[in-house]
Amino acid sequence: MAQLEGYRALAADGLVRLSTVDCLDQCGRGDAIVVRPARAQRRSTGSVWLAGATAPNATAALRGWLAAGGPGAAELPDVLATHAVPPPGNGGLAAG
Repeated sequence: MAQLEGYRALAADGLVRLSTVDCLDQCGRGDAIVVRPARAQRRSTGSVWLAGATAPNATAALRGWLAAGGPGAAELPDVLATHAVPPPGNGGLAAG
C-alpha cells in the first residue's frame, strides 16, 4: 500500500496519470507498472513494463526518469532496467 501512495504522489506532482488495476497479466512477478511514452514519442517508442520496482531507490529513479520525460525522451535508469519485463504476449508471464 505504501508503494501505491508513492505512485499517487507522482500523479499529484503532475508526473504521471495514474490508473490502477488488480493484475496486468504479470501477477507472478509482483507489482507491475506500465510507463507509456508522452504522446509526442508514441510513434517512435513503446511502453516500458516494470515489475518489482518497489525499493526506495527504484521509486526515486522512476521519479527522476519521469521528470526527464520518460520513454523516448530519457534513457531508462540502470536501477529500473533491472526491473524491465516484456509485456504479456511477448514472452511475459501469463496471468495466474
